[in-house]
Amino acid sequence: MNPFASAMLGKGRATAVANTLNYSFTGGALPSGVTPSGGAGGRLVNTAGLLVSASTPRFDYHPLTHAARGLLVEPAGTNLCLQSESFDSATWSKTSIVTTANATVAPDGTNTADLVAATSTGAFMNQAVANVMTAAFTYSCFFKAGNFQWLRFVVQSASGAHSAQFWFDLTNRVAGVGVVAAGSPTITAFGLDDAGGGWCRCWATVQVPSETSALLVLLAATGNGSGAQPANAQYYVWGGQIEQSLKPTSYIGPTTTVSASRSADAIGFVVPAATGRLVYAFDDASQQTVATVPGAYTVPATLNRARIVSITGTA
Repeated sequence: MNPFASAMLGKGRATAVANTLNYSFTGGALPSGVTPSGGAGGRLVNTAGLLVSASTPRFDYHPLTHAARGLLVEPAGTNLCLQSESFDSATWSKTSIVTTANATVAPDGTNTADLVAATSTGAFMNQAVANVMTAAFTYSCFFKAGNFQWLRFVVQSASGAHSAQFWFDLTNRVAGVGVVAAGSPTITAFGLDDAGGGWCRCWATVQVPSETSALLVLLAATGNGSGAQPANAQYYVWGGQIEQSLKPTSYIGPTTTVSASRSADAIGFVVPAATGRLVYAFDDASQQTVATVPGAYTVPATLNRARIVSITGTA
């Protein structure tokens, strides 16, 4: 039976009108005729707002409202940030920092988030990562405010000759300013995503000029754009990620002494005759039109956005 012959509309159904198709991905099930594969090592936000492990198909939900955000389709990725949920590990170098492991509930609902406490105004922690100077990488962590509001998030070369710095308001969960503080790193973008439960994911996409390694440095700040550090500041942290990408993808982890990877999501279906374009609608109400030809088809994992609400076929 032709999967596009049905005249019924609805969640999990495909329809054909003049050889076009219409798929919806907000009902938590794939439409008939759509086949999934891949996505091993992936995560999604479930209906309870928790960031849980999942493979394709990954139906994603808003961490605050729990509203459906569509089907999550991402390329393969690797998290180079080691001990991504163990900030008490020696992998994270610390100066005037005391960490308490498993101090509170993390965005995945487990008691695995760590408390970071400064013991002086010069406190910071960092991790060095090699082979991240040849392209733009996105650096991210999940944070929750403790007894202080502002966090300074630094991506710099090993020597410190090149440095990009970003400020994030953990209390109100909004991004502050981002600046080139030294040398000539390239800042592509930076931002903050509210992860629910008081958590936020802070991220920055930066290319650091070639050196042996780059550093991700975390430290508290007295205000937006300020280089001063408060004494005895505390904050919670979880889910560090460093990935070769121009934007943050879903969390890959936990990592240990080695990196962790996610395979690409693959969503396939048959494009019916006389269809020359597919219109993708995303979770932010934007759209993208992609040229196509009839026959077997796989949804690109590099669309403008990762969360697909619907796909409509037109001539």
